[in-house]
Amino acid sequence: MSRDFGAFMLSMMLLPTLGLVVLVALIIAIRAGRRARAAICVAALLLAPMTYELSRRYADEAWFLVWSRAHEEMLRQAEGRDAIITRWDRWGTALTGGNDAYLIADSQDRSMTIEGAEAWRPRMELACPIVATMRLRPGVYLVATYDCPLDAPALAP
Repeated sequence: MSRDFGAFMLSMMLLPTLGLVVLVALIIAIRAGRRARAAICVAALLLAPMTYELSRRYADEAWFLVWSRAHEEMLRQAEGRDAIITRWDRWGTALTGGNDAYLIADSQDRSMTIEGAEAWRPRMELACPIVATMRLRPGVYLVATYDCPLDAPALAP
């Protein structure tokens, strides 16, 4: 789950309220004999949670695409070396909940799995174990630690 208060409000208050409102509208539409409105209500009931889940699942990839356009120089600096590029504040939606997450460069491009990321960690002389990883492009990954911030300096912006 995300640390973001907006995600909390959406998942705990807005979506259930939307579902209840659409369900009431569906019952009213069926009783009034308006099948087209009932179909729209059913579509809304199905689309709202599906859209929410898809946006949670692909949020990190989408934010990376936006972030990478604005930080091309940082990505160029990290090419071909092992480095922590930056702390990833947008993390928390896809893999790891409230864990600490980082955008990293892996010179060997093997951090697709936790085992591969664990092989990267000693090269950076980091003590924290990596609990999740996600490949964003060749040599660039999101990694997460469990309640243990990585202590290596990030690349300068």
